Amino acid sequence: MYHCRDILLPDRKFSKTMLSLAFPIALQNMMVSLLNILDIVLIQGLGDTAVASVSLANQISFIANLVVFGICSGGSIFVSQYYGKQDDAGVRRTVAMSTTLVGGVTLLIALLTMLFPNGAMRLFTGDENLIRHGSDYLLIVAPTYLLSGISYSYSTLLRCTHRAKYPLIASVVALSMNTLLNYLLIYGVGPFPQLGIRGAAVATLISRIAEIILMLLFAYMGKENRFRVFRKDFRQIDSAFTRMFLTTAWPVILNESIWGLGISSFSMIYGRMGESAVAAMNVAGTLEQLFNVFFHGIGSAALIMIGNEIGAQQHENARLYSRRFALFGLLIGLVVMTGMLTLSDVFVSAMFRNITPQTQALAKQAIIVLGLYMPFRSVASVIIVGIMRGGGDNFHAILYDSLPIYILSIPLGILTGLVWKLPLWIVVACIMSKRVVKCVLSVRRLFSDRWVNNVC
Repeated sequence: MYHCRDILLPDRKFSKTMLSLAFPIALQNMMVSLLNILDIVLIQGLGDTAVASVSLANQISFIANLVVFGICSGGSIFVSQYYGKQDDAGVRRTVAMSTTLVGGVTLLIALLTMLFPNGAMRLFTGDENLIRHGSDYLLIVAPTYLLSGISYSYSTLLRCTHRAKYPLIASVVALSMNTLLNYLLIYGVGPFPQLGIRGAAVATLISRIAEIILMLLFAYMGKENRFRVFRKDFRQIDSAFTRMFLTTAWPVILNESIWGLGISSFSMIYGRMGESAVAAMNVAGTLEQLFNVFFHGIGSAALIMIGNEIGAQQHENARLYSRRFALFGLLIGLVVMTGMLTLSDVFVSAMFRNITPQTQALAKQAIIVLGLYMPFRSVASVIIVGIMRGGGDNFHAILYDSLPIYILSIPLGILTGLVWKLPLWIVVACIMSKRVVKCVLSVRRLFSDRWVNNVC
C-alpha cells in the first residue's frame, strides 16, 4: 500500500518518465497553439468576417480531428499495454488497425466536405457572407483531414513507445512552415500571389504534406526497428483482433465523436449570436488552447504510464500513479487559471488590435470566464482522458465526458444565447458549467479504483 507522502513526493523514476513524455507532448501542443495564434493574428488583418468564416470552417477540421483522436486514443490503450508486456507484434498490429480506420473515416469526411462545402458551412451559420468565404477555404483545406489523420496515427505509435520528441520535431517544422506560408500567401509578399483566406488554406495543405513525410521518416528510419509497420502487419488484422480492438476502442471513438459534435454545437450557437460573438470566441479559444497544453501533456503521460503498468500487471503502481497525476492536474489547473486571468486584457489588446473594440471587449470577458473554470477542466481532463482511458475504463469515460454537454450545456446555451439573448459572457458561463459536473464525477470514479482493467 502507498501513503500520502508517496503521492506528494514522487520517486525519481516516476518523475523522469513523466517529464520525458509530458514535456515533449506539451511543448508540441504549445507550438501548435502559438502558431495558431499567429495564424489568427495574420488573418485578422482581413477583418472580423475573415476571422469568423475561417473559425467556423475549421469546425469541420475540429470534428475530423476528434474522430481521429478517438480512434488513436483507443489504439494507444492497446499500444501502451502491449508495450508494457513487450509484445511488439501487438504494437504493430494495433497501429495498422488504427491507421486503416483513420484513413477510411478522414477520406470520407474530406470527400463530403469538398462535394458540399456550402452545406458544411450552413451547419454553423446562416450568414451568406460567412458561408461564401468559408466554402472557398474548405475546398482547399479538406484533403488535410486525411493527411493529419495518418500523421496522428504514427504520432501515437512514437509517443506510446517513448519517442515523443519525434512528433514534436515534425510539428514544429510543419507549423513553422504553415505560419511563414500564411504570411506570404495571405498578403502576397514578394513573388507570391495575394490569395487572402485561400492563401491560409494553401499554407495549411502544404504544411500537412511536410508533416506526414517527416512523421513517416521518423517512424520507419529510427532505431526502434521492431515497431515498423509493414503490409504483413495489416494482414494480421483478423476478425478476433478487430472485435477485441473495437470492443475497447469504440467507446473512445464514440466519446470523441459525440463530444466533438456537442462542442461544435456551441459554435452553432455562437454563430447565430452574430459575427462579433464568433470572432471573440475564436480569439478567446486561442489563448485557452495555449494554456491547455500543460494538462494535455500530463494526461497523455498518464495514459501511457498507467497503461504500461497495467500491461505489466503492476496494478498497485497504476493506482498510485493515478493519484499523482490527478494532483498534478489540480495544481496545473490553478496555475493556468491565474495565467488566463492575468493575461486576458494584455493578450487581446496587444495581439488583436485590428478587430473591432466590441469584439475585443467580448473576447476579454470570455477569457475570464474560461479561466475561472480551468481547475475543474484540468482535473477532469487528466482523469478521463489520461487515467480512465489508460485503465481501459472507456464506458464511464464517455458518460462523464459527453452527457453533461447534452444534458446541461447545449440546453443552457440555446436558452441563454438564442432564446433569452443574454450577453456572451453569461452564455459562455452557462455552457462551461459542464466542467464542474465532469470534475466531480471523474474524481469519484478515480477514488473507487474500478477504472483498472486489462484490455489485452
